[in-house]
Amino acid sequence: YFPALFLLITAVYQQNWTALAAILVALPLASYTILSFENLLFLLLPTRATAHGAMDLQYLGRTYVLVFVRILVLGFALSIAAGTGAGLLVASGGMWGFFWIGALGALTLEAVLLTFITGHAFSHFDPSRDMPE
Repeated sequence: YFPALFLLITAVYQQNWTALAAILVALPLASYTILSFENLLFLLLPTRATAHGAMDLQYLGRTYVLVFVRILVLGFALSIAAGTGAGLLVASGGMWGFFWIGALGALTLEAVLLTFITGHAFSHFDPSRDMPE
């Protein structure tokens, strides 16, 4: 959350209250998106999150891959939100309020869509056959 803290401090220092409000609204949405995606990853590819030894390379490799996938998905989701906001910013002639409305709307839509996908995966998750040994 270091970049988010930096954005909050910058918005307060510049007294940009619209950006501060948008950042405070976007942080829970971004956190919710990350958490929903992690739940979806577990429901689709359940794995135990414990190492079996001091140098369990399979555990380390799986963890690196999962972190990389999380970063890619969050970057993709935030890029779509920023692109939507930038499109509305250009279309409105430089009014930043439209940027924030578009970005937050896209992020909200992504979170809702990910909620339904995760719910569908949960309804088809069978612990008797889907859990790792």
